[in-house]
Amino acid sequence: MGHGMIGRVSPKHLPIRVLCATLFAACMSPGPEDPSPQIATARGALVQEDIERPALWFGTTGTRMDDRFRDVSSGVDYPDPTLIASMQGFVGSNPAGLRSRSVGSGAFFQMLVEEEASRDSELTHLAEDVGYLLLSSAEPAVLDASGMQIGEHWKLTASQASATTWQTASTSRPYGIDALIFAHLTSYNGSSPAHIRIRGWDGQNFQFKIEEWRYLDGAHGSEEISFLVVEPGRHSLPGLVELQAGSVQTTDAWTSVTHSAAVAPVVFAQCQSFNGSDPVTTRITDLDASGFRVRVQEEEALGAHTHETVGWLALWPSPQAGLQSRYFGTDARALRVASGATYDVSAVQFTKNTDQNRDIFAYKILSALHMLGYNTQFNENPRDFVQSEALKKFQADHGLPQTSVLDAVTLRRIDAALAAAEPIFAAEAQSWLLRDKMSVLHGNMVSLDFVSALYGKAFAALPSYLQPDAYELLNCIATQCNGNVTDADGNPWSSWPIDLNEDFYVEAAYYGPREPTARFPAAMVNANAVLHEYAHYLDGSFRNPLPGRPLSGYILSQDYYAFSHDISPDPTQSNDTCLPRLTDDPANFITWYGFQVSECSPGRHSAVEEFAEGFSSYVTSGRQFRAAAAQNPVIAAKYQYLRDYVFNGREYDTEAVHDAESGCNDILGQEDAQPGYLSCDYQYVWDFQLPLLNAGQPLCMGACDDGAVCTAGDGCDRGRCEGTTIASCSVSQARVDGGVVADVYAQAQSFRAPASTLSRVELYIQQSANWGYSIRIVDALPIQSEQDSRRADSSDLRRRTVGTLHSTSNATGWVSFEPSDGVALNLRPGHLYYIYREIDPGTFGSMYSWALSPLGPDPGPYADGTGYFLHMSGWLDWAIKPESQNHWDYAFKLHVD
Repeated sequence: MGHGMIGRVSPKHLPIRVLCATLFAACMSPGPEDPSPQIATARGALVQEDIERPALWFGTTGTRMDDRFRDVSSGVDYPDPTLIASMQGFVGSNPAGLRSRSVGSGAFFQMLVEEEASRDSELTHLAEDVGYLLLSSAEPAVLDASGMQIGEHWKLTASQASATTWQTASTSRPYGIDALIFAHLTSYNGSSPAHIRIRGWDGQNFQFKIEEWRYLDGAHGSEEISFLVVEPGRHSLPGLVELQAGSVQTTDAWTSVTHSAAVAPVVFAQCQSFNGSDPVTTRITDLDASGFRVRVQEEEALGAHTHETVGWLALWPSPQAGLQSRYFGTDARALRVASGATYDVSAVQFTKNTDQNRDIFAYKILSALHMLGYNTQFNENPRDFVQSEALKKFQADHGLPQTSVLDAVTLRRIDAALAAAEPIFAAEAQSWLLRDKMSVLHGNMVSLDFVSALYGKAFAALPSYLQPDAYELLNCIATQCNGNVTDADGNPWSSWPIDLNEDFYVEAAYYGPREPTARFPAAMVNANAVLHEYAHYLDGSFRNPLPGRPLSGYILSQDYYAFSHDISPDPTQSNDTCLPRLTDDPANFITWYGFQVSECSPGRHSAVEEFAEGFSSYVTSGRQFRAAAAQNPVIAAKYQYLRDYVFNGREYDTEAVHDAESGCNDILGQEDAQPGYLSCDYQYVWDFQLPLLNAGQPLCMGACDDGAVCTAGDGCDRGRCEGTTIASCSVSQARVDGGVVADVYAQAQSFRAPASTLSRVELYIQQSANWGYSIRIVDALPIQSEQDSRRADSSDLRRRTVGTLHSTSNATGWVSFEPSDGVALNLRPGHLYYIYREIDPGTFGSMYSWALSPLGPDPGPYADGTGYFLHMSGWLDWAIKPESQNHWDYAFKLHVD
């Protein structure tokens, strides 16, 4: 999928198997400490809307907010909320404040870290973690758990004429003289850096101004401002939220503050006084469960500042909630359920056949179960309450009563399983090379660590030589692989190839923050879809190798196509991946999708989909694929091709399930869907593993000294020899370093690629001509013998050509051949290639006669090379035939990058 490229419109769904032992330690039967579950009654349950929109919400963005507006999603859609925000650390030391916009326009708003330019024009700021507090405009009073009012919040719009302009604001009722005021600019109508400054609190009234930095003129246009007033001290709030507020005297030097939070809280700080007239913001550092440090910060050109009173506010979930996971830890709705409320996940606001509503808590529960491997989409009708079905399956696995009503016991069990899984997701996420470029998700969607781990898991399961680097991975996402690339505002990226240093975001398919969510396939189905789409990227018949992307078009898929399709070229067809089928028996295809799906003209079918289905099923459904191979010789041939020519002997001990789209007959209503090799059991739960049956042989992409161990640090194989010794690698012993000319002589017209790119070839030629020479580098995989039934004709040769190198010289001796565009050719390291010399294809056959000089009987480092020549029996009737006569052998040098 991706930008309309060939691939699934959507990946397949996932059935379910009970998950426990491998990944989630919290997957266990109820313990004696668990109270008996209490099923909610109408009397005991909160109104659904009360759960969906609690009065207060707080959280952090993660370390991703910098000097550009970035999305923030809390997971709750407040209409016109009050927003307070503070940086939680001091990653970037330059003076800076926070600005927000689009607050109240949906579940997302945007925020940036805004530096000032008093000393220089540089405004970039390192990414910071930002804490935010949202308060519902429907409840302007801040109440504690007993119902006592401890504060209030509101918004207003103001502008100011000059730096000396102050305005007055008042609360709706008096508070103590030591109550604290917090404020935040929630619009961006004026782009001059600014923040709010407070003075003169008398218990009900205070003054404020939109404070620009001193180097600016101080006049500022109309902006929206959020205010919060709260009494100092420790307060318990409804829904097991704890609040503590206080003040401290500080200067531009760091001052320590202690608090009584049981865990590291979310902290907000605001200057309360105007003792020094130079503009200041407040900064926090060293925040943990015991306290933090705070200071005021003037603009960069000034520096020192006199003492000011700084108010601080800390929020954290009560330990009584019993929630352990980061995913649920500060979710106000989860805290309310943990405190005794109940919630019916079969909410009427949750839909299936249209877009699912991500703004409701039912979607967050479904996302949690998705991360635990449960099925999150059923393919049969009626299945209108998939979230209820998934919840009941979880309850059944844990010995809990099955009901669509979520209570504290069930929530805590889901939370415990997630808490056990989160460190694993975090570790697995590191294998995803685009982890730090992932787009923020909706607050009710799965975690970014999970999405990164899912994608990383799929690619890490492949042999190392099939794993792209970050540059190729990004461009794969942009063009074919399962996802999209956007700019900072969520707009589709407009051009590629994409530079890794550009300001882009990666949106994984089905997890994009603003995508329609009618389809939310289970995690295993999504992992399978990632591999399916990547197979299209690797497909050599669908994609050509591209500069810097050697894995694009890496696999000679035509040979896989030939098992079920007629690969004879047809000049009337512009797309040679639309081919006639050799068989109409669906049992010869591993999935129904590969057999049936086609965007081709009548009588032709999309061979690329059958290849992609075979590739992905080989990795995720190894057991089923081998079982199918035992039943059907065509399936057996496909499995053997993938094992021997693509995965180099690697096999998988996997048994992932699929959905009706793939082709299976073990679910209601799909009994006639053939071939049915793959399971669609909806009771499957994925354990987040893709185990190997056989690791296969390493593919060394270079050569070390004899007997040396190939490791990441010794220059061998570019770090991909997988810890084997060179003696076990089927490559030459000649050392070829990047960018170094290797004087390697060989007596054959074939070579095993010692590196991933080829910039120049030198041939030793003993015959001159009246024109320049050209040579063709051709992948040798399809050439097996003279009796090979798949004759390599002219179209076949063009299809397998990696590139053509040219020389303007007609001299004898060492003649240099280079790409005319200067772009090095992409090679598959360790793979066999042939070098063909050609003259202008429009010349007569007699002019193809050429002779090269052998250098004696020594076979050279490419001992397994075999001589072939290009025979022309007619104008366009070429054939590749073996030739044992020595005069066809020649010497060459490879120049690699």
